[in-house]
Amino acid sequence: MQDAYENTGKIIVWLSHLINRQLQMDEKEIYALSEEWPKDDSFIFNRLRLFVWIYSQNIHEFDIGKNIENFSDDFFWSSVLEADLFKFISKKWDKIPEQDRIIVENKIIKYYPNNEDYDDDLFEKGRIYQVGRLLNQIHNSKIGLSESAKKYFLEIKSFKKWNDSFLNEEPFIPGVISIN
Repeated sequence: MQDAYENTGKIIVWLSHLINRQLQMDEKEIYALSEEWPKDDSFIFNRLRLFVWIYSQNIHEFDIGKNIENFSDDFFWSSVLEADLFKFISKKWDKIPEQDRIIVENKIIKYYPNNEDYDDDLFEKGRIYQVGRLLNQIHNSKIGLSESAKKYFLEIKSFKKWNDSFLNEEPFIPGVISIN
């Protein structure tokens, strides 16, 4: 089963390169096509949507905040998406409208509830690690964090479980080359 997911991941990355080429020729066509994609399909279409946003020259055409809200927590916080989210933030954060940036920051800060699959201590360490790394990526952008997110980021960094070495770790790429 793992091979099926890895192979699907490779196909998604190949599609992302085709999307990049098409965006250079006719961005409106890709925009129209992406509007038809299911909003609740996390593994394929939401990941392709993220590629479209990264390659788009006109990021304001997309309702980034609303689309990110449609990402399931499992997908948004999956290791499969981590490198792509880092790339998206580093390339496009300063071009996203403020109201959409706030929605994304709030999704990051909210994290997701512990469904009791993890003991509380392990869950809390994972939350601090993941939230802190994404907020740091935003913090390092030209625009940076909103005031409320900046305050929360400082709070995260003050927790005992926080370690500054978290910021030096590369995003996880699960056997599939992510977007460039």
